[in-house]
Amino acid sequence: MNTDNPTLLYVNLPVSSVEATKTFFSGLGFTFNAMFCDENALCMPISPWQV
Repeated sequence: MNTDNPTLLYVNLPVSSVEATKTFFSGLGFTFNAMFCDENALCMPISPWQV
């Protein structure tokens, strides 16, 4: 697998509570990119090249 130029894919999913979603996925061990998070949206990178 060539990792020199990884392809990025962004998926937007509606949720009823951003805070509850963050709590749930944090509990599973996922992290969030604070640079792209606010009270309306979260950025949760899922890849070997986590940002």
